[in-house]
Parts: sequence; C-alpha cells; structure tokens
Amino acid sequence: MEGNIRNKINVAVWGLGKHTCKNILPALNECKSISLKGVYSRNKQVVDESVSRYRCGTWNSIDTMLSDDSVDAIYLSTPIGLHVEQGLKILAANKHFWCEKPIVFNLQDAHELVDLAKKKKLTLNEGFMYEYHPQFQWLKKYINEIGLASIKSIRCRFGLPFLDEPGFRYTAALGGSALLDVGCYTLSAILDLIPDIEPVLKYLKINVPEASEIDMDGSAILNIEDNIDVFLEWGYGRDYKNEIDIWGSGGTLYTDKIFSKPSDYEPSFILSDKNGKKSQIACESGNHFIAMFDYFGEMIGNDTIAELEYGRILRRARYLSELFEESKSTKHYILKKGKNMQKWQDVKLDDETMWPKEGVIELEKPHVDDRGYIQSLVNFPMKNLSLIMSKKGTVRSNHYHETDWHYMYVLSGKFDYYFRPTGSDQELEKITVVEGEMVFTPPMEDHATVFLEDTKLLAMSRNPRDQATYESDVHRVELINPASISL
Repeated sequence: MEGNIRNKINVAVWGLGKHTCKNILPALNECKSISLKGVYSRNKQVVDESVSRYRCGTWNSIDTMLSDDSVDAIYLSTPIGLHVEQGLKILAANKHFWCEKPIVFNLQDAHELVDLAKKKKLTLNEGFMYEYHPQFQWLKKYINEIGLASIKSIRCRFGLPFLDEPGFRYTAALGGSALLDVGCYTLSAILDLIPDIEPVLKYLKINVPEASEIDMDGSAILNIEDNIDVFLEWGYGRDYKNEIDIWGSGGTLYTDKIFSKPSDYEPSFILSDKNGKKSQIACESGNHFIAMFDYFGEMIGNDTIAELEYGRILRRARYLSELFEESKSTKHYILKKGKNMQKWQDVKLDDETMWPKEGVIELEKPHVDDRGYIQSLVNFPMKNLSLIMSKKGTVRSNHYHETDWHYMYVLSGKFDYYFRPTGSDQELEKITVVEGEMVFTPPMEDHATVFLEDTKLLAMSRNPRDQATYESDVHRVELINPASISL
C-alpha cells in the first residue's frame, strides 16, 4: 500500500448531513495527521457554510472531486443505500475509501469493495467510531483479562425515540432501517469484543409495522461456543438506551453510553462481585472520532492493519447481511423459535463463505459394506432436488442466477460445462463432467451445458424451483448457440 509523501493526508468529505457537520468535520479539522481538503454536497448552503468555517475547498461536481490528484482519501457520509455505487467510484479513482457505518449490508457488495481496494492497494474503513474510544478499549481489555469461560451472558442495547427530522432513516430505498442505523452497533460490538470465535444466530425478531416501509426495531440472540448467550436489542420509538452489561460467574459489569457520547463525557464502569457488592471504575474521556481518523491515517502504508480491516468489514457484513435479509423477507420473522414459516422460500441458510471454491467437486469417500455403498453428495442447506434428463446434442442453461446456486451430479452420460463471471468479457472456460462427477454453479456465473451423450443428472439448488421463484431469479444469456452444436 502506497504511503503518502506529504506530511498530512488530504481528505475530502462527500455528504454533509447533520451528523457530518456536528461530528465528522470538526474531528477531521482537529486531526494533526489529516488536512480537510474540501467538502462536497448538493446542498449549496451547507457547502458554503462548511467552506467558510473550515477554510477548505469544494468542487462543482463529483467527477471533479474524484479526479483531484491532491485528494488522498474520501470520507463518504451519504445514505447507506448509496454506499456501494459511490464507494466503487471512489476506489476506481484511486482514493482511499473511508465510510459511515455500515459500509454495506450485503456480503457480496462487501467482497466487491474489498477486492477492488486490494487490487488498487487502497485502504477501506468503516466508521464505527466507538471502537476507538478509551471506554471500549477498556472493555476489550477487561474481557481478555477475565476470560470467556467466566462470562455467562452479554446484553447490548441501542435505541432512541422517534426523530422529528429522521432524514433518510425511514426511507427503504436509501437504506433506511433501524437495524442498519442502530442495530448494527450492537452486532459490531460483539464481533469486535470476541474477534476469534464465530457467534451462532439462535433467535431473530424483526418488526416492520404495517404502515412502515422499514423495520422499526428488533432483537436477536447469539450463542458463543454453547457457553455465552448474547442478547441484542435495538429500535426506534423507545426511551434512549445505549449500554452494555456482562454477567458472569465471578461478577457483573455495566456501562452506558458505550456507542454515542460527547467528547467531554467521562465514562464509568459499575462492577458487582459475586455477592452483589458494587464498585465503580472511572474511565478517561476522549473524542472517538479523532481517534478513529488517526487510526485510519495510520493504516495508509501499513498493509498489516489494512488487511485486518478488510477482514473485519467482511465479517461484519456477513452477519449483518443475514439479519438484514430476514428483515426484508417478512414483516415479523422468528428464527429457530416458533412456527412462522410462511416465508420459507425467502430464508437464506448459507452465505458465500460456505460455497465450494472449485467447479468440479471432490466427492467424499463413500461408505462401503457388504450391502453396497452410500455416496454423500451434498451436506448443505438446499430447497430443491430435481432429476433432469437431456438428449445428446442438446443445450441447457444459457443463463445466470442472481442469488441461486446449484450442484449438478451426473448419474449417467456426460456434458461440457461452459462458464464465466457474469458481466465479464472473459473467454468462456470449459469443464467436461462425466458419470459420477459433480459441478457447482454459484450465483452471478454465466453458464451453459452441452450434452455429449444422453444424460441423466441430479440438480440440487439453493432456491425453490417453482416457476415464479425460478423466473424471478434467472436471466438469459446466449453463451452457446444450440444451432451450432453438431454431434
């Protein structure tokens, strides 16, 4: 990753909402390692006020800002639903991409941003500012010292009253969502406090009122190594809470304002021993926005911490994506508790990190005894198994799937499998799949099959194969012209 040859990192800010003007601009202006190069927004009045106050520049268009060679990094503070498109532009322009939380709410989008940042040797950062405050750092140290074995449960809450001026928060098309706005804090805190163990989602409740286009509140239970239960609660339309408590076998800990606080706030921790006797520990105050930007600046030129941040972004996106998909699939969904399965077709039980990395799958060794053998094909969540018969010389597929994947196991016959990433100009690759072999097709892969013999195969897919579900996810492309096949 290329270091900056100047003494300071020149940062532009894209988007000037109330939060940005109140917290982001003052913090950037106070950072000793950063120079606030300029601001950009469609709101000319706010731009003029910011330029005057901070004596910085501005640009007459997004393209002008992106093409400014003096800008090293761009902090994006626009609505969540715009982050991916705008973030890809920032990286394509060879600028470090720093972003308001959450940077994305879809794992595939997170991979796209991380892959481009790695290719360009640029930093990618997500603005969970509270993680850089002395209060949260003290909490991490406390957990490391007492050890996970002594912790029985963790409860984390973040909620606030309905806002008089909510901005984009209540607009689904722009990424409005209580989960994405406040719930993501609770999830990110657990993932950062316990970075080396993957929590398992046990329960999820998302509430989307009938008159609303977004989720207004929710709760989740995660479990860590069958030992620690983690309770997350978030939402709008409730008394303000912003807190975390830890209950263990040797005592409890509680602290409030763990996520949001003014820079002069002096945090404290209330500890209770196993008999309930309380004591209080004071913690130093601090501006977590300044601390965050100092860390972002240190990352430029440091491949080790940049790589760690890529991983943290992907991990957060994987869990947030799972929760957010459920918030869209139903008005009120409960996972692993109750019988609400009317929307089972929309429930995703896997993510990209669980998929095979190769085309042709190496099958497990069959179980063999005197009766014969049992060959395991797919030990994986799926929703359809189809038997497909194809005649010699015919062509199937010539399409790609947005979200669906499938395995194809050849019972008899053989076929040529052609494929390439969707939207690419790459030459088609080809695999010949024969009897007893199986090939995997991920989402967003153009593919076609040419049958070299009469062939029977089993197709096992992620999504149901009723016509309505299938057609809503498939897109036709002609990779192989059937008229060109002569066998």
